[in-house]
Amino acid sequence: MKLGKRLRAIEQQIPDEFDHIWDCCCDHGLLGMALLKRQIKATVHFVDIVDCLINELNLTLAQYFLNNHSVTSINQRSGLWQTHCFDVASIDLKSSSMQSQKHLFILAGVGGDKINTFVTQLLTNNPQSELSFLLCPVHHNYKVRNHLQTLPLGLENELLIEENKRFYEIILVSTQSREKVELVGNKMWQLQLGTHQQYLDNTLTYLTNKLKNKNHPDFNLYRQAHVEYRQLQQLAKSCLTK
Repeated sequence: MKLGKRLRAIEQQIPDEFDHIWDCCCDHGLLGMALLKRQIKATVHFVDIVDCLINELNLTLAQYFLNNHSVTSINQRSGLWQTHCFDVASIDLKSSSMQSQKHLFILAGVGGDKINTFVTQLLTNNPQSELSFLLCPVHHNYKVRNHLQTLPLGLENELLIEENKRFYEIILVSTQSREKVELVGNKMWQLQLGTHQQYLDNTLTYLTNKLKNKNHPDFNLYRQAHVEYRQLQQLAKSCLTK
């Protein structure tokens, strides 16, 4: 159950202040199990729509965390972990006592479009609940950020992580924060670092290639992101010359 650099960084962003934490399709439950090992006070929910993955996870959880198991329904809270085999987007807390409690949904290891769908539907299903989302898209971070700007969510924190020569943005947002989510990020940048400058260069190269197709449905978004990343790149260069 050893976590890699990306999952460890995500786990370290989770404060012990939630009543329920939903590990949604996240790397075979490794993140949720790390939270159980940490003895976090929240009930940890493992959610995946693939039944064979949930069955396998049940065996692992029973082996290591059997004494913490709760077999209660979604309408109750009396244990430290539960597993659920259903679509993340279908979670509806309105008819349960859980509605008034604090929830964190973790979405990592999936694409930006899927994250946007999940977050939108969860907010629609649970308009009165206090929700937080810890997001780590595998791609299309600027599409996620652009979509977050349209939702009743604000930024709590963000990080940029490199693991195995790939870069990941970790974004924590909540219904309680009023801080704007920037299209290209804000708090995560350490522009004096070579790795961050490399990420900027890689992203700009990708966007430049995308801008060659003016008929692409996301062309305007790519163009806006390209402008803002170029501004960051100039700022990074000025940091190097100081």
